[in-house]
Amino acid sequence: ATIDSPKSESVRFIVYKAQKVENIVFQNVKTNVINGMKDFELVFDERDLGWNGSTYTNTQNSTREISFDVYPSDALYKDLAAVSNNSAVEVKVNNITKVITVTVKTRISGTEDVIVTVYPLDSVNGADIGLYYEIKVRVLDGTLENPFEIENQDDLLRINSQLEANYVLASNITITMPNWTPIGFIDGKVTQFNGTLSGKYDNK
Repeated sequence: ATIDSPKSESVRFIVYKAQKVENIVFQNVKTNVINGMKDFELVFDERDLGWNGSTYTNTQNSTREISFDVYPSDALYKDLAAVSNNSAVEVKVNNITKVITVTVKTRISGTEDVIVTVYPLDSVNGADIGLYYEIKVRVLDGTLENPFEIENQDDLLRINSQLEANYVLASNITITMPNWTPIGFIDGKVTQFNGTLSGKYDNK
């Protein structure tokens, strides 16, 4: 019998320090920079939601999808979670498609701040690791607290659909329509505008 002599081999291991999530980038959400800090906002217009007195019937318009990316790309555990502080707003996270779905189920009081908090999950204990972002959800309903926002000429013309609502100019507007229809001029008749139109935009 032949007995081979023992052989020794060396194995080299490279151990990398686990990376935590340091930044989340959102798409399809309004971003404002206030005092150097990013402020995220999701705005719905109640005229598009189909309010029937108890709920919103237009499920397509009452739901928004927010795409996201997590950085660094080599973070150990990149799954996110999200919660809403108000039952009127439902939020779901799909970490496979990287989409956050926000659905407005019922009316939000003008005095309520509805916040969706998004945060990464730690791979060890599934807990918040300290980084989070807040997305404010607003539903414009034409009240003084939440006036309809006018950002373009189509929004301005839409005043004719609710002449008793409250409006605020949210952007400078250039009218390019060749045949502009004056506010209150509907079907050849003049109807009085009984709402309010403010030029002061206060992004709360």
